[in-house]
Amino acid sequence: MAVIPQFGNPHGTYADRPGAYGIIGDDAGRLLVVFSRGRCHLPGGGIKQGEDPLSAVIREVNEETGHNVTSLERMGEANQFLETKDIGPVNKLGIYFRGRLEGNPVTKESEHEWRWMSLEEFFSSTAHDFHKWAVKKWFVPL
Repeated sequence: MAVIPQFGNPHGTYADRPGAYGIIGDDAGRLLVVFSRGRCHLPGGGIKQGEDPLSAVIREVNEETGHNVTSLERMGEANQFLETKDIGPVNKLGIYFRGRLEGNPVTKESEHEWRWMSLEEFFSSTAHDFHKWAVKKWFVPL
């Protein structure tokens, strides 16, 4: 059984929070990212009760960017202890999928702004360590 990388330093009790994230590139070698609350993220987020990780990443990418994502391949997992303002201390249990965008964006949540970012920009951004680790390990441009 593979060891799941764990990032962050816990200070107390953390609730597990499963999430699914997309690692999506374009033909220029850039990475799809979203910005929310001043932080850069991979598109994705929490898995709802009764939802499987694949359905969650499809839903989250669509909600945050307006895009449909296809050709999804589950790549692996990494976790990170985080202090969140809205739900408190959590251990984000990240499940990562590599995929491609299909068609043009339709609608999206207003609290997220998406864009393509170079890998250099991403690695020097505010993205969490478990996202940076996943991109280093599994990013493959189109």
